Amino acid sequence: MELNFAVISDIHVKAHNSKEDEKLDLALSRLKEYQQNLDALIITGDITNSGREKEYKKFSKIYNKYSEFLGEKIFLMGNHDCWGGVSIKAAQKRFKDNLNEDINSHKVIKGYHFISISTEGKRLSGLFSKKLLAWLKNELEIARNDDSKKPIFLGVHQHIENTVYGSEAWGNKDLHEVLKDFPQVINFSGHSHYPLNDERSIHQKDFTSVGAGSTSYMELERGKVNGTIQPKAGRVSQGLIVKVSEDNVVKISTIDFTKNQVNEDRWIINEPSNKDNFLYIDNRRDLRKKPYFKKESSVHIKYVTNNVAKISFTQAIHEDFIHSYEISVVNKNNNKEFKKMMIFSDFYMEYIKSRLSFKIKGLFPNTEYTVRIKAIESFGNKSENYLQTDFKTLSIADSLMNFNKFLSISRIEENSIDFD
Repeated sequence: MELNFAVISDIHVKAHNSKEDEKLDLALSRLKEYQQNLDALIITGDITNSGREKEYKKFSKIYNKYSEFLGEKIFLMGNHDCWGGVSIKAAQKRFKDNLNEDINSHKVIKGYHFISISTEGKRLSGLFSKKLLAWLKNELEIARNDDSKKPIFLGVHQHIENTVYGSEAWGNKDLHEVLKDFPQVINFSGHSHYPLNDERSIHQKDFTSVGAGSTSYMELERGKVNGTIQPKAGRVSQGLIVKVSEDNVVKISTIDFTKNQVNEDRWIINEPSNKDNFLYIDNRRDLRKKPYFKKESSVHIKYVTNNVAKISFTQAIHEDFIHSYEISVVNKNNNKEFKKMMIFSDFYMEYIKSRLSFKIKGLFPNTEYTVRIKAIESFGNKSENYLQTDFKTLSIADSLMNFNKFLSISRIEENSIDFD
């Protein structure tokens, strides 16, 4: 008998009317369109933005419109659900009373075991007591003893550290010790809001981990000049649809609710209990091709002042997508690297633009520079070829004289995206 369920995360319903209401409604309606009757819906935490009664009421009102199509509910608490100006015990009671759902649960649906655990505190990385970890291990053993070949589905808000995309910054280190002896575990987690476009959203080593994205907004890692929350990050709303066949083959599709686009059977796990058959392992990077710039690619200086230059360039090519760009700025007077900066591409957008623009700030007046641009795919492989151009900053006097002129040409080029 085939099993079908969906996973969403980080809904962040607010007490006041917000776009999160519309996004939740849209997500649930899309799930209904795609899969008429689900066996279960897992929500891996941060159902509310601050754990308040009014937020739970609003969530339930939207959820109840679709509940008959969504199957068994498997909801758990994230760190935001622990807020609300009350103690953790009061927050847990509020969760249970409003959603009629235990904070930790073990359910069997069509012969498959679903376990969920909730963080026990407001700590960003999650808080799991020794008692809860012992409970989890016991429940996993019960599930494994039932049928060691079947996958065990585990929901938790925080990623397991050093697994999926986002787990380095937003992961929890306490759970791995319990899970490492259960290769049949398929763990779903949210918290980071990192986009599912990235192939690193699935990871296998001792068990399988899968990121669930967010229906609310997207976030990215630190270290890039254009920040962690990108332009139009609120346009990104994603989730997962999971199908399990009678022979325990697990097929995971990613769904973009905004685009109404499903990446069918994107990840396939043929034998969840056998680590020797794991495909989504760390050495995937070595098997991926490097990105490259086409021969006709170009880089243009859009404007230069005495201390700022604005650069526009053609985006590189990759079989998957370009994650980011490494930009090196060399002072030609001493041939030393003046600045190295990283910018994200717009891979998360509905439509990827052909060109990007960015600013280099803090330059010296009347100085010649070389800028070199390399492309990086999501696993870190860099392009061997690169784009390069030279420019010279204006003197302070010339910059003031030409101020109005440069303002007039600083518009964003058609079919480009601008990162200031």
